[in-house]
Amino acid sequence: MSLTQLIPTLQLAIGPVILISGVGLLLLSMTNRFGRIIDRARALNRDLRGARGSCARASR
Repeated sequence: MSLTQLIPTLQLAIGPVILISGVGLLLLSMTNRFGRIIDRARALNRDLRGARGSCARASR
């Protein structure tokens, strides 16, 4: 097997690995961003509940 015959075989073997790796990294990035959004929403919810509690205590 010569080098000119080996290159297309390597391209066919490595192509799907690169594609799967790219999709995996994209999913990882999206998951991390979604996690940050959820963390921020929880923090805002906690702050909102704390503000409501302090307003109720102040009006007593």
